[in-house]
Amino acid sequence: MLVFQRVVRRVEKLHQQFTNDCRCLPFASMAQPLLTPMTKNRYRLLVIATLLLLVLSIRMDFRTELLSSQHPLRYPMALEGEMVVLLCLILLGWTAGFYGCMRFRSWAPALNLVTTACGLLFIVGNNWLSVESSWAQVLDFLANALGGLTLMLPYFNDKVRKMFWPEPDGC
Repeated sequence: MLVFQRVVRRVEKLHQQFTNDCRCLPFASMAQPLLTPMTKNRYRLLVIATLLLLVLSIRMDFRTELLSSQHPLRYPMALEGEMVVLLCLILLGWTAGFYGCMRFRSWAPALNLVTTACGLLFIVGNNWLSVESSWAQVLDFLANALGGLTLMLPYFNDKVRKMFWPEPDGC
């Protein structure tokens, strides 16, 4: 029992030392805003950051010529028939979902889920493969991670849920 108490005291002392040392670090204050609650403007910033990172990942290889322009998988194959219609519906749904997220409309989270599912169906159904540089892949990964976060937050975070579906005043 005495050994256990010594270990607990030592751990508490180390924890106290660590927290005191971290306050002195120059970047410690930068991490603090991440712990603050989600606001409407922060959610909007997530949505805009997702869009910007996606556009940057698409444009990266074309601007910088990181890949050879003669690479066979550089450009995806041409679309046919119903895939063109599906792509148009995805783009319309994505645009409407972006507007709905920026204005906190109650239909936006459901539309974004349906649009994402249709986008996955489009990619799988079309065997749409392309080659990207590592920088474009990193930006694409970040865009997808932020996109997943913006899809998830309205359903799993109470504050964001209330932004989309405010609770009616009690009668």
